[in-house]
Amino acid sequence: MAGLDPLKDGRKLRKVLGVQLQTSALPDNVLVKEAMALVSAWLNVQYRHDLMESFSLNSFKDKEYGTLSTGQKRRLQLALCLVGNPKVVILDEPTAGVDVQGRAALHKAFPLPWDR
Repeated sequence: MAGLDPLKDGRKLRKVLGVQLQTSALPDNVLVKEAMALVSAWLNVQYRHDLMESFSLNSFKDKEYGTLSTGQKRRLQLALCLVGNPKVVILDEPTAGVDVQGRAALHKAFPLPWDR
């Protein structure tokens, strides 16, 4: 994947790969802005205000993950997948449970070939 061996190049792979699983979750008490800060720090990139805006996360940035709707959780998970500006993105059922805002942000981030 991306010319890297997952068994040998784990660190390098994290820098080029973004993954969003259908059944991923965060601790219920983590705040949305903390999740963004945590993943940004883990990937050694600046906090992604642009993703918070693109996925309409700012309006609930101080809410705990456990209190979010399914659509809000999915939007956050999609945004976190893109924090490192990955070259390769793996999305498992990216629109399952996603609200209209999340679908719009997803299609903007990943336009279909015929929409370009």
